[in-house]
Amino acid sequence: MINKNLLITTYLLSLIVLITAVLFKILHMPFGEDFIIIALLITIFFSVLSLYEIWTSKRIDQSEKIMWTVSFIVFNSFAALIYILSARKRILRDFKLNI
Repeated sequence: MINKNLLITTYLLSLIVLITAVLFKILHMPFGEDFIIIALLITIFFSVLSLYEIWTSKRIDQSEKIMWTVSFIVFNSFAALIYILSARKRILRDFKLNI
C-alpha cells in the first residue's frame, strides 16, 4: 500500500504544473514546453503508483483491473480523481484487515 499523501501530492502537483504550463503557453512566455514535460512526467509517476496498487490488490477481479488501466490511459485526470476520492478505499480495504 502506497502512502495516500504521496498519491494526493503527486496528483495535485501534476495539476498545478499543467495549469501553469497552459498559462505560460497561452501568454507565449518561455519555458511553457518545459512545464508540459514536467507535468507529463509527474502524471506518469502518479499513474504508475496507482496502477501498481490496483494490480497488486486481491480485492478486485481481473476485469476491473483492466478497466482501471484503460481509464488511466484514456481519461487520466478524471480516473485519478475518482480513484483517489472513492475507489481507493474499496480496493485497498484488504490491507487494513490484514494489519
